[in-house]
Amino acid sequence: MNIYKVRPLANGMLARYRENLRRSIYRILVSGSRGKTGLVLDIYDVLYNRLGESGVKVLGKVTGDRPRFRYDGQEWVIDRGDKPKNPMLDWENGGIIAEFPADIYVFENQSIRKYTNGVIHRIFRPNIEVIPNIRLEHAELGETLEEMAHTFASQFYDLEYVIYAETIRENFEATYPILEEYAIKYGVELRVVDVPEGQLDILGIERVYIVQELLDIMGMEPLSMAEFNHIVHHIMARLRPRYSPWGFKYIDIAKVNDPSSTRMVYNYLKRNYSGPIYIFAYFRGDRADRTSFFIPFFEDIFRDTRVEKVFLAGRYYRKVKEVLGGKAVEFYDLEPEDMFREIASNDGLLVFMVNGVHHEVDMVRELVETGPASVGEEIRSAEESREKSGEPL
Repeated sequence: MNIYKVRPLANGMLARYRENLRRSIYRILVSGSRGKTGLVLDIYDVLYNRLGESGVKVLGKVTGDRPRFRYDGQEWVIDRGDKPKNPMLDWENGGIIAEFPADIYVFENQSIRKYTNGVIHRIFRPNIEVIPNIRLEHAELGETLEEMAHTFASQFYDLEYVIYAETIRENFEATYPILEEYAIKYGVELRVVDVPEGQLDILGIERVYIVQELLDIMGMEPLSMAEFNHIVHHIMARLRPRYSPWGFKYIDIAKVNDPSSTRMVYNYLKRNYSGPIYIFAYFRGDRADRTSFFIPFFEDIFRDTRVEKVFLAGRYYRKVKEVLGGKAVEFYDLEPEDMFREIASNDGLLVFMVNGVHHEVDMVRELVETGPASVGEEIRSAEESREKSGEPL
């Protein structure tokens, strides 16, 4: 496994960073809310498979819970040392650019704040920005869709093209006029991706059409049928429930952690699955903003007759519990094995949602996938520790 260790920019690295950035032809920044990682990898795969043998160097970098990049057909894992959650943006991004010269850089915008969004632009100097969607998720980027649109659009000044692909009509209507205003102001060509009407409810399907638009900007042939199907396969694979040894189906959509996208996937599942639905929702204590964004969604869940129960875990979910009424069940009051047997006996579908990055969620996933009782014991031990700390739910 290749490992790239983030470190201070040593003598000479700044000069190489500037030179490699200057010599690159395309610097594509993937911003927005959902699907950034998958889209970066889609773009990298298509460009590398088409151009790699001819000597064109392509680098695709993603962040999230598994920061890594692909370069010249190989994958490198990014080691951020003792600050995995708070990386030095200039060390990480500037260092990779300095040490890996490329004709085409495709970077995921790792910022979740207004200030760092500007920092990423100044480090990367993109000439193309792709925004697959704008969804309420990180309040630090904006507490409304309009405010988030201003956050992204205010950095258009150094771009040549912006590709926008929001598929939720109300989100598009709230954000597009703002993006258009800034695009006109800075002389940027704003392209809107046209997703077929019958596909608008498939989360992530816009990735295919974004790549098509990008290839057009770059003067390249459209996606072949094989390339098209390859991307669609990866998108649809995430929407297929898996089978648990406990005897029920489950699907993990916790990484789809904004309410609009969660609603899209949930509606898709309801149309393609006929049985009762059980939800496992985890709420992080450090993401109270995300919890508040989800309140209207759970108000609808309360009225949805398809949902049998919502198992609540984590912290600060009291308001969610109130709106769910009798459907709310505190996970820590249960024996996990009893919960899973109930779902299986009713031929139910278990859906993980809201937050997926926490060791307690990992424990529940492992129990669902493999069935070891020890995992349930660890979860209860974690809750006992929380109760001893006096931290309220």
